[in-house]
Amino acid sequence: MAITILGPTFNLPIGPLASLSLYITATVDALERAIVMANLPGQGRTELIHDGTSFGYLYELGTRTDYTDPMTGGVGFSYTIKRRGGWPDAVVNLHVIAYDVAGGEQLNY
Repeated sequence: MAITILGPTFNLPIGPLASLSLYITATVDALERAIVMANLPGQGRTELIHDGTSFGYLYELGTRTDYTDPMTGGVGFSYTIKRRGGWPDAVVNLHVIAYDVAGGEQLNY
């Protein structure tokens, strides 16, 4: 298994209307699915951004595109994450669960 998740560092301050970038790739077995969540520590909750198929209502302004990492050759997805109405917290932590077709799993909690 060789799944790579590259996103903002945890506890990174964020502006209310900022967008976040996230890259999820696999180099050995193809990436099958990635579930993306936003933890809002000041609100005491976690919101579903993308369930592997579609964006949740608050995150429909975001995009997911096919992506190939030029450094590793890994293939997967690039996300631009925007929250409808802006971010209610000054800090957002992205959490990802990614699966490849061989059953491998990578978490970034």
